[in-house]
Amino acid sequence: MKKSLRILSFLMVMVMVLPMCVVASSSGTVENEEITMPMASPEIDGVIDDDGSWSEPAYLNETTAGYFWGTNSLTSSADMYFAYDENGLYFAADITDDSNPNGFIASTGYDDINNSGDVRIYGWNGDVFTLMLDPLALFEKSAKQNTAWYNVGIFEDGAVKVYRSRANEADITSEVRASGKITSRGWVFEAFLPWDMIIADAQTASSSTFTPAEADLVKQGSISRAAAMYMDRYNNGSKNDTWGRYITVCTTTYDGISGVKTMGTVAKAYGLTLKNGAVSNHTWGEWDIIKPVTCTENGTGTRTCS
Repeated sequence: MKKSLRILSFLMVMVMVLPMCVVASSSGTVENEEITMPMASPEIDGVIDDDGSWSEPAYLNETTAGYFWGTNSLTSSADMYFAYDENGLYFAADITDDSNPNGFIASTGYDDINNSGDVRIYGWNGDVFTLMLDPLALFEKSAKQNTAWYNVGIFEDGAVKVYRSRANEADITSEVRASGKITSRGWVFEAFLPWDMIIADAQTASSSTFTPAEADLVKQGSISRAAAMYMDRYNNGSKNDTWGRYITVCTTTYDGISGVKTMGTVAKAYGLTLKNGAVSNHTWGEWDIIKPVTCTENGTGTRTCS
């Protein structure tokens, strides 16, 4: 049995929320460092457990995101987590929205704001969190740079729905596991995307140019590229509208362009590098508090690895 000891303090909490895993850019934008995904199967229950089954956090915030669609300030931030197993890709986000002057907008149905005819690019009519995925970085240096999007929305009753666009467009909630909740700070979700669906979407998005092999997708050390996008919706007095669109971008693309100088949605601008790691070394139990934290004193706790 192995134990870990954690010092709990308000100072430490404040430090932990800062984007430490980033690389500075001359343009003022920073890029998340490579994300090592553990080979694990997190429980999709809407609670991002600190048990070793998720990666270290990546960040979507004012520092890591490029501004696309105007210059309205980013009013939300998110810590993002990833994992993978032989069945598919897991991703989750803890979204902080409590300082948003527009207020958080939960979805009530399909996107009726920025859709084009029957094509619902962003899926839902509330705030939307989108994962743009380039499996095995196949799209990055190709002529087919518009990958599939997986658009996550949360409804007022806490239901989480996922809508894929740009390829095989559909509400796929019935095909994937997704869960979450609205919190006092914003909202949180966990989602699972099966490899066979990711492969099918890559084929459609690339006009069958790319057919990722499932064996390569689950191979330790394999690398994929991705970006996270946040669509901040607000009520303009008469209807819901879009405040802004914010996308994690790379510091510099392979051909020397700043990520913020691109459209943000092209694969070469993606600001997340996902690397398949090894099986998680630890499965942590719950924290046992030895000394509670107070406003003036640190606290301590232990947890046991099974």
